[in-house]
Amino acid sequence: MQRVIGRAAKPTGALVGAATGGGIGYKEGGLEGAGIGAGLGLFAPELLTSPKTLMMGARGMASPITQKALTPLATGAALQIPKKKGLFQ
Repeated sequence: MQRVIGRAAKPTGALVGAATGGGIGYKEGGLEGAGIGAGLGLFAPELLTSPKTLMMGARGMASPITQKALTPLATGAALQIPKKKGLFQ
């Protein structure tokens, strides 16, 4: 919470996310949507860049279970890409 307040106090464009989220939320859900969107726009950058979140992502990607699941998924997805005739074909 302290980092969010500090970020909002600086004139660096930190509130652009809150304003954008509020605008999109208002368009989709009125005043309630605007409040939710502004809150997400303000707090989401702090949640996504926190050390705990980054560590969870790193540990998740290094997990053997994730590697066993992602390799076949990525290979299968790559095989489904349609081949287009380009410059060298």
